[in-house]
Amino acid sequence: GASRAFDTIYQNTTGKPLFIVVTVSCLATSETYAWIGSSSPPGTLVASVAYGQANNPYLCLPFIVPVSYYYKIATAGTPGLQYWTETQIG
Repeated sequence: GASRAFDTIYQNTTGKPLFIVVTVSCLATSETYAWIGSSSPPGTLVASVAYGQANNPYLCLPFIVPVSYYYKIATAGTPGLQYWTETQIG
């Protein structure tokens, strides 16, 4: 799939809902948020993770993006992107 980046708005133009799983490393004061919406910028918070523990810093944000909706992974601090997968549903 296409490469993805934090704090960038994307639109689901696949014609099918997307199931997205973003895995991040959140240490210290890092936070990560998944936003979706029917207009840009997306305004509905659907998942968030923060403050992973040092011995288990990897956290997942699973969420669904309806057809034509916009989505963004917003951050605070400096979380690390481990994986970002997008799977069409149906």
